[in-house]
Amino acid sequence: MKRIGLFGGSLDPVHLGHEQMAHEVLKCGIDSLIIMPCKVSPHKLDNQPKASDSHRMKMLQAVFGDDPRFVLSDYELKLSEVSYTWKTLEYLNSLYPDVRFALVIGYDQYLKLSHWVNFNQWSQPVDFFVFKRKVETSVPCILDINVEFVDFEPMAISSTKIREMFQSKDPNVSEFVSKSVLEVCKKTYCH
Repeated sequence: MKRIGLFGGSLDPVHLGHEQMAHEVLKCGIDSLIIMPCKVSPHKLDNQPKASDSHRMKMLQAVFGDDPRFVLSDYELKLSEVSYTWKTLEYLNSLYPDVRFALVIGYDQYLKLSHWVNFNQWSQPVDFFVFKRKVETSVPCILDINVEFVDFEPMAISSTKIREMFQSKDPNVSEFVSKSVLEVCKKTYCH
């Protein structure tokens, strides 16, 4: 059975840590990776993306567009309501009925999975790739799910910190975003 990864989130902006995770998860036995920015994150209802939907898609296209292993999707951006994983998986399963999906998440989200909406109903037919940090030496398997812990620590940076760096015109910001998205970011976050 074909296995496709799903990597979502605000991606506001996409940074080198995101890129590292995306490339690393391809080594874990998936055929391709769908990268899908969300419109309204249920985890960030009070902190919506600063970049427009089109700017976020332009950044993703600049980073991943030339590699056929990455599939960019604006499905959640077209929604007017909160982006829930179970709804997205229903949609993807309707498009790809013979595929097993694997969610790519960080350890912080892994610890919160049981609180995700309808988690017990959609989690069984899905695999999880959880990126853990080096400080987490023993990782508890807290849920009855098919989980693989990826022993890889991406660059320690957050999109929030990168936006702050752009706004303060910090010249070191170029160390955290690829050159291909730097100009899009400048137009988006420097005002």
